[in-house]
Amino acid sequence: LNSRTAIAASTYGIKGMTPVSTDTSSTSTITLNATADTSATYIADADIREQTALHPAYNSHKLFSFYQYNWNNCDWEPTLGVGGSYEFGAGKDGAENIAADQWGVMIKGSISF
Repeated sequence: LNSRTAIAASTYGIKGMTPVSTDTSSTSTITLNATADTSATYIADADIREQTALHPAYNSHKLFSFYQYNWNNCDWEPTLGVGGSYEFGAGKDGAENIAADQWGVMIKGSISF
């Protein structure tokens, strides 16, 4: 799990929105474009924090139902369907980390002619 190839020195940097060149913008974020660095700034192997990416396992359970009615005695053969789903999580092996509850409602209709 923890075996990975080390990042080679002077290989990767944060580009941002600077024009294509060797410039980097190490203070750029997803929502903020920073100015170019005065000299290229690279990501070092020591900058990688593997533990923050680990996520405890969890179980997720989902209930789903959908009902549809077809009017076969009409020329246009309309259909109408409704459904719903609910998903809930539970920590694995007593872990407190659980998945967020999610729910959904669906309505579907069609006409054939």
